[in-house]
Amino acid sequence: MTSILEDEENILEEVPQMAPFITEKNPLFSNPLLWTSLIFSTNTMTAYFTGQFIYSILFACLTISSLFVHSYHTLTTNLIDKFFIGCIVLFGGYTLYKKRTTSHPIAVIFCVLTFLFCIMVYIYGFFTNQFCFHPDCNIGNQFHACMHIVGSIGHHAIILL
Repeated sequence: MTSILEDEENILEEVPQMAPFITEKNPLFSNPLLWTSLIFSTNTMTAYFTGQFIYSILFACLTISSLFVHSYHTLTTNLIDKFFIGCIVLFGGYTLYKKRTTSHPIAVIFCVLTFLFCIMVYIYGFFTNQFCFHPDCNIGNQFHACMHIVGSIGHHAIILL
């Protein structure tokens, strides 16, 4: 019969050496795309507090759809997410077009560059198996997370123009 102290040592050896909330049993906490999807909620709030309610609603929907698609990888969640991404791109482009006559041409150029970056890492990456679609899933997820952050920053710039 083993002592309680020996049992505790055996249990500790079985526990992986990582943060307690990051486990293989609970992949929701280990998926960086879930966390970076939450950044879109900042766009929701920024648009809401600047009185751009359509933009705010679209970003709220994108936040929810992005959380679902990065939690449950199904064709339905992917299509819903792509729909809201398309809505955001079109509405953001329309808003940028309307605000293009501002006295901030650098900000407009910045918005266009963030859009081009997102296109490059997603669409170009899709066709070339690079960036978001890198064969190493961890590298692909890092680019995808970066795309969430850069896209959010670009849309913050559009909202605040």
